[in-house]
Amino acid sequence: RQGEVWRLFTSMVLHAGAAHLSGNMLMLLYLGRITLRYYTNREFFGIYFVSGLVGNILSFFFTDYLSLGASGAIMGLGGMLIYRMFAGKNAKQFRLAGNYAVMAIMVAFNLFYGLFAVGEQIDNFGHFGGFFGGFAVAWCIEKIRSRKERSAQ
Repeated sequence: RQGEVWRLFTSMVLHAGAAHLSGNMLMLLYLGRITLRYYTNREFFGIYFVSGLVGNILSFFFTDYLSLGASGAIMGLGGMLIYRMFAGKNAKQFRLAGNYAVMAIMVAFNLFYGLFAVGEQIDNFGHFGGFFGGFAVAWCIEKIRSRKERSAQ
């Protein structure tokens, strides 16, 4: 709010304690492994950082408390997972390729837990912004890949 734009990025690597950091790193481990099976390292970082940035921008505009953590970026990986499972090219094959239902349920649980958790300081705008950011980036990557495939033919 005082021109410190770098906070939109640095907040993705700061955490509010060991439990917060551990929970995010565990989700990053699981969702990161899934993501890297289907996306290049560059695409992974694109999904991760764009999602985190979208989540932080929504948080900036719609909340008045300070928030931090990689949750928005990690929820972006969840958005990618949901996109691939239900809206992406070959969604059925993707669902059959791995047991991703458990991870999809965990992503949905984390999104909706924040809506009903009373007294918790959960940044729902960061979570939902990251989720939709990841969903959108996964869609964009698919469109770019399709164009490249068509032009190569």
